[in-house]
Amino acid sequence: MDEALTGVPAVSLFRRTSSLSANPTTQGISLRSIAPSGAGRTLVTMDGVPLNDPFGGWVIWSQIAPESLDSLDIVRGSGAGPYGAGALTGVIVMRERESGAVLDASVAERGGARLSGSGSRGFGRLTLTASGLYEHSDGYVPVRGPERGAADTPTDLESLGGALRADWAATTTSPSRPASGPGRTSAAPGWRGRGRNPAARSTA
Repeated sequence: MDEALTGVPAVSLFRRTSSLSANPTTQGISLRSIAPSGAGRTLVTMDGVPLNDPFGGWVIWSQIAPESLDSLDIVRGSGAGPYGAGALTGVIVMRERESGAVLDASVAERGGARLSGSGSRGFGRLTLTASGLYEHSDGYVPVRGPERGAADTPTDLESLGGALRADWAATTTSPSRPASGPGRTSAAPGWRGRGRNPAARSTA
């Protein structure tokens, strides 16, 4: 996810290496190159819930399954004012998918393996959305040749994350997100709850 964001103009990461090899505490993100650091100066939210670490502001990108996303918006600079002090340089707004299912599996060099999926299903007024991500890599040694020392170990990765969201609609005819227009009834969901349980280990 963080590698995809670096392709957007004015988005910069504190470290050149991606979340696959960098320690989570150095994965800060900044917009318009304002005060880039490991702490991060950009608010990152998922369905309105901040994903930034409350202490350092960094984001564990490996907990986010790209397959679970429905859309993503980037608000730069002063336009992010309504989001609070955490959005010093802007905000990245992510939204989870509301319907359908997707599954992705792949293997890569250096012992790399990845399995990710997301799906949503409705049960009357109740809609459950679940997503999961597993990623493994033996990593590589950044320092090579005679300069390599005992402290230069492979940047391995073992990441496991999952999320579960429950939406309870006010009426059986209204979707989990409010809809309006000719012939439609607009109604906010009566209850929404979500949980995320990331578990990532990365060495740098």
